[in-house]
Formats: sequence, C-alpha cells, structure tokens
Amino acid sequence: MKKSTVLLAAASLAACGAASAQSSVNLYGSIDQSVAHVSNQSGGTWNGLVGGTTQPDRIGLRGVEDLGGGMQANFWLEGGIAPQTGAQINPTAFFNRNATVGLAGGFGSLTLGNQGDLMFDWVGKTSNGYQLQNFFAFHPGNFDNLAETFAYNNAVRYNTPTWGGFTLGAEYGFNSAAVGAPTNRNTSVGANYLNGPLRVAAAWSEQNNRTLRGFAPFAAATGLPATGAMSKVTNAGIGATYRFTSFGVNAAYSQSKLEAGTVSATMRNLDLGLAYHLTPAATLNAGYTRSKLVSSSWNTYSLMLMYGFSKRTQAYVQGVFQQASQGQLALLNGVGGPSSDSHQNIVGIGMHHSF
Repeated sequence: MKKSTVLLAAASLAACGAASAQSSVNLYGSIDQSVAHVSNQSGGTWNGLVGGTTQPDRIGLRGVEDLGGGMQANFWLEGGIAPQTGAQINPTAFFNRNATVGLAGGFGSLTLGNQGDLMFDWVGKTSNGYQLQNFFAFHPGNFDNLAETFAYNNAVRYNTPTWGGFTLGAEYGFNSAAVGAPTNRNTSVGANYLNGPLRVAAAWSEQNNRTLRGFAPFAAATGLPATGAMSKVTNAGIGATYRFTSFGVNAAYSQSKLEAGTVSATMRNLDLGLAYHLTPAATLNAGYTRSKLVSSSWNTYSLMLMYGFSKRTQAYVQGVFQQASQGQLALLNGVGGPSSDSHQNIVGIGMHHSF
C-alpha cells in the first residue's frame, strides 16, 4: 500500500513538472532616474529628478502556455510607474501600457485588450527616441504616438506569420462609448521587415475623438482648440534602421493630421540618428529631428554618452537642445511645461536598471 502511494505521488510530481515545463510566467521591469536641469520651463529654470529617459519606467508580467500542435496561449500585463514618488503613471489604470490575452501559432498571432498601435510598436522602433534611448528626442506633442502615450482600449490585433522577414499587422479598437454617443473607434495597419542588421517599418493609424495632452502651446499655430480635443487624428510613418559592426544608423518620417470639426493641421517629423560604440561598454548616441506644424517648426538635437556596467545596468549623461521658429514656444517631449521663448534645453546624468 505504501509502495503504491509513493509511486502515485511520484507520478503526480512528474506530471506537474511536465506541465510546468510547457508554460512560463516572467516578472520584469525597468527603472531609470536622472538628475536633470531644464533651462526654461514656464519662464524659469528647473532642477530635479526625471524618470524614464532611456526606457519607460514600468513593471510587467508576461506568460506563455504551450497548447500543443504549435499553438501557444499568452498574456501580457504592463503598467507605468513614477519612481520619483512610487506612484503609478495613470492613476485610473495600473496596466495602462498593456493588458492583453492572445493566441499564437502557424496562423500568426491574435491579441485582445488594451495595447499600443502599430505606429508605436513598429515605426516607433526606428525613431530617435527609441534607437538613441532618449525619451526627450521624441517629437513635440507626440501626436504620432511613437512614444506611446495613447493605447487602444477594447482592441483586437492580428499579425500574420513572418515570411522572409516580412510581417503584416492590423488592429481595431472598438467603440467604447454608449450607444448614440460620438464614436471613438481606432484603427491601425502596418508592415514590418526584419532581417539581420536591417529593419524597415511602415504604419498608418486613425484615432477618433482623441484628446491631445498639453496641446495649448501648439493651438495658436493651428487654429485648433487649446484643449486638444480632436475629432480625428490620422498618423502615417515609415522608418528604417541598420546595424554595422561598430555603429548603427536610423531614419524615420511621420506625419499627423489633426482635425477638430472642419479645422485641420498637419505636423511632419524627420528623424536622423547615429549610435556609435566607442568601446564594447561605451556608446555615443546623436540625433537630429526636424518637426513642422503649419508655419511653425522645431529643430531638436540630442546627444548621450552611455556606459554599460552590464546588460542590465547603465549610467549616462545626456543633453537635448531644441530651437523653435520665431514666435513659437519650444517644448521638448516629456518636459513638464513649455519654454517661455523659442529655446529649451535639458541636461542630466542618470542611471538605468532593468530586471
């Protein structure tokens, strides 16, 4: 009797071990803090801690279960945090960056839930902000969403299988408003090519009834409402990256058509970037962005020296400098407020750790 009990227990443990081997759940995150100086924020200088310069500060869970026959179930939960205070970035949505469940297999992949659009996920990876690991190098206002400050709620996304490096994708965010209320449906399509050192991406997105954060400094140049309440935002972009032995280059173009009723304006952005590996541990990142909205323009220059103590821990010094056209306020992405004139700079020294 005792022998059979022992054998049954051993068989149960073996079965549990086999089941565990077919699934995994990973906890991960990123913390970035820098001591920064802003030259002009609402008319005065500003000094303090800034988070998320090289990567967004976040914590997440990702899980995969092998269903057999080449099929996998997966989930992804990710929320932004503010390490300066320990608060969550979005006070009403902890998993504001991603909250999806999905299936993947020979048919491609399908995910459902709160998720970023293809402008962010594919074109964003060719931008200066992503490639040069500098959040302040994203475009003024982030209308094109390359910095992912606007995720699609109630969204379904499908990616095709990858053929020779090519993947196509489509995403649809259902209307979450009550029946009879204005529509807020969101749509995104794109194509991604990844083969060795080369990446090329293109995407198009249409967002209905989106409110643009901090739009007031841009309103005078456009005739659009200072509240940033847009009836439609249409984004399109294309970009590429290439990795050589000791350096990498990137280029990206995006445009955003902003509409509020019958009034519209278009912003266009061009990124050019270079990442040069001085040593295996030290990298120098440099970038230039030209942004234009109607008759106003912004020239943004970024420079960063990063030293990697390991793959998970880096220290850096960085500076981003922006000059706006005459009569337009400078406004670096991610800085707490616009300059009182056409110039705004931020310099800082910081540390990033991922787990």
